[in-house]
Amino acid sequence: MFYENKIVATDKETKTFKFNLFEKCQNSHSNDEEIDYNIAVTSYNFSFDGNSLSTGYGVRDLQMPMSTTNLDDESLIEVQGDEVRSMWSFSWLDRAGNILNYYIFYFNDKSQIVFDNLFWSRPVPLILESNYTSTPIGMSCRINGSDYMVFSASDGDVYVYGSGYNKYLPDAPKLSSCCTHDERMYALTATARRSLVYSDNQNLLEWNDRVTEHLDFSDERGNLSKVISFNDYLYIFRDFGITRLSTYSTSGKFSISHIFQSTSYIYPGSIASDGENVYFLTTEGFYSFNGNTVKRLDLDCFNRIIDKTNCNAICFEGKYYLACKVDFKDDNKIGCESSEKGYINNAILIYDINKKSVEFLRGVDVHQLLALNNEYKSKIALCFNNDNIGHIGELIHNGSIFGEQTHKIWQSAFSDYGYGDKIKKVDSFTIKANVECKVILETERDMREYNISADDKKQVIKSGISGRQLRVTIESDSEGKISNFNITMSVR
Repeated sequence: MFYENKIVATDKETKTFKFNLFEKCQNSHSNDEEIDYNIAVTSYNFSFDGNSLSTGYGVRDLQMPMSTTNLDDESLIEVQGDEVRSMWSFSWLDRAGNILNYYIFYFNDKSQIVFDNLFWSRPVPLILESNYTSTPIGMSCRINGSDYMVFSASDGDVYVYGSGYNKYLPDAPKLSSCCTHDERMYALTATARRSLVYSDNQNLLEWNDRVTEHLDFSDERGNLSKVISFNDYLYIFRDFGITRLSTYSTSGKFSISHIFQSTSYIYPGSIASDGENVYFLTTEGFYSFNGNTVKRLDLDCFNRIIDKTNCNAICFEGKYYLACKVDFKDDNKIGCESSEKGYINNAILIYDINKKSVEFLRGVDVHQLLALNNEYKSKIALCFNNDNIGHIGELIHNGSIFGEQTHKIWQSAFSDYGYGDKIKKVDSFTIKANVECKVILETERDMREYNISADDKKQVIKSGISGRQLRVTIESDSEGKISNFNITMSVR
């Protein structure tokens, strides 16, 4: 007897998908179909190196060497006061000993300006009692070949310290932003938001209202917010634009060029230069400026920043660092996000200028970033809002915030892997992890979790989960490296 075979044969294709774009800037588009399977929609507290995930940034209390001959042994910078409200770096040339000394200055809640030498033994900090109740601005400058720190606040006189000088300047204008350019100081003041002030007297110590000149700007670019010296010109960042000034040395007159105008607000705290470009944020996006042209950098992950009001940025060793408030679009509470005091910022965004990649340190409420640049051992110093307001920290690559390991996540979008509505079955995945971690595979109808033990060898994990779309999440709470992650699936 002949029996008809009623089993319908189906074509089956087996395919291996490699995850080798971990470092590509994460994408936060709501339409998952636009995103490749191995590009993150959410990622934080991991660092990237091509096809691997490694321990991300962390924070500890600032430590510095006690000499320039032994850079390995470090000691803690002891903080004076209960709050660190602002920080500055200062290099001072000791002409008697022909030694360049490096200092960190900070202003605390006791209205003290405290400073420590970064490469000397530090038995006691040096403290300057000030008359300020509000946080001053600070800058270093050189006058007649000598180095000085200059402080100014709206509620106190300009104060100058250095090279045997320790004096208030009661007649000098109250500064809100200042820089030196062509041996002359230029400044913005809190009371004249549309004016640049300067003096033909190049000696700041003799600067007073009688010799102060005002250069007024009343066009639609708005108030002046920050002045910087960059590429042989003076640039004024304004609420809605950038203006360039050059000086004619023979006549002392200015040439003024309006370089950029925008309908979106420029956030002063986001402005930072790496020496070749100036980077800044507006209400519409992230931009670079080379002195002549402003270019928008289309990095989708910057859309995750939800409040730029209290952002703070620096450039350091080829990267742009931005303390900011980010919506990671999940229900997790990481680090400072669980604080009873709340938080102002919850992340540091790190943009690698050469690689065009971005990573996030999540869970730390940073008030200010400060580059401690020197010829011996450069670092990034941090001061904080709320819970850690009494600390000066440093940014390191240990994946922990003051000793507590961060929760680390890399998550892809739901992807059809280029096969539309066909059913995909995950046969297995490979992973090499020298750290305990978790892999979560999720389809539109199922979710499975796999706890991965630490192993120096590549592991093969059987699965069997199936669906039309698949999302991958990799999580870890430890310090280590994860690589060689590949998925083998059958498609019908």
